[in-house]
Amino acid sequence: MGALSVLLVAAALHGGQLPVWDAVRRFPDASYWPGVGQQRTANMLAEIRRDVGSQMRWAGPGPQQLAARWAAGRLSSDEKVAILLGGADFHDPSMLPAYAAALRSGEHRVRQAALIGLHWLLGEPAPDATELPADSPTWEQAARAVELLAQVAQRRSLVAIWVDSYLTAAGLPREGRFALVRTGEQCLAAIREIATPADLDALVALWPLLVSQEHRYSLMGTIEMVSLQKFVEIAKSPRGGWGPKVFYDASVRRVDEWVGSRCGWVDGEAMVRRKATEVGAESDTGALGGWLAISRVDYPPVWPTVADALLAYGAPAVFLNRQEPSDPRNGEAMRQLREHFPVTMEALAPKWSSKPAQVR
Repeated sequence: MGALSVLLVAAALHGGQLPVWDAVRRFPDASYWPGVGQQRTANMLAEIRRDVGSQMRWAGPGPQQLAARWAAGRLSSDEKVAILLGGADFHDPSMLPAYAAALRSGEHRVRQAALIGLHWLLGEPAPDATELPADSPTWEQAARAVELLAQVAQRRSLVAIWVDSYLTAAGLPREGRFALVRTGEQCLAAIREIATPADLDALVALWPLLVSQEHRYSLMGTIEMVSLQKFVEIAKSPRGGWGPKVFYDASVRRVDEWVGSRCGWVDGEAMVRRKATEVGAESDTGALGGWLAISRVDYPPVWPTVADALLAYGAPAVFLNRQEPSDPRNGEAMRQLREHFPVTMEALAPKWSSKPAQVR
């Protein structure tokens, strides 16, 4: 999207009118995308999630405002679809009542957008709702489930709900707790997709309850992401270079020690703010400089937290592949973010060595 288009979108949003992107207008018609059959539908949904979600999250309005506009009942069909598909990127439970209502909509297209957007909001891959017939009982079943989930989410964060769901899948259910029926692996993947520093305490509490080494390694990456810590140990090859093998046991022991050193409630938001401030102080560039310096560190697991923090300084929202941090598109997205702060980046340049320091 060009600079003029971005400005027009922002003006429309803040002026009270919700923009409707071409991909939204065309939904659920996948004929405009390459591929055939399910692959073509997947290409359509991937573009909508990446582009529409990022633009909605950057330009506003926020999730509470989107929910209020839905409740007011004065939206066109395209605007409803834009909210359901683009607003999911906030991962905010305040929007769940809108999804419950949309799943009962008289418009089949709106119901389809609601089911897809709901899964994105929860941090899950979306089903191909375009194949569900209009008279399927799935719509009403999903609406009832979302209504219950919305009630639970008033008391528990979405990440906490996923933690409860993981423990239930592992045979360690918490009495009286709502749980989604998923595998442990699915729960941990959803947590990775939506977790923020505010969820660090819940992740620290979950760590000693994980039932397998594979699950511990999975959650380790999420804890790294939201705490700006680096736990992974990389093995050296016999030739002296850095090899691809990861020392799982050594890395997990480092997390064990770090988690064991936490006393009481873990304030993840304060932790990462302090980290950015400390890094920025080294170059006298403030917290913004700290975040930009961390963004340059060649450790992709921490980039989603950095990208979210830079939104407060006017950076655009970007889509990052949280499940595969080493995705080359993540590095390109971070480069584009840094380009929005040329003055601060110039001030930081003399402080950088040829090899950035590791996140600690």
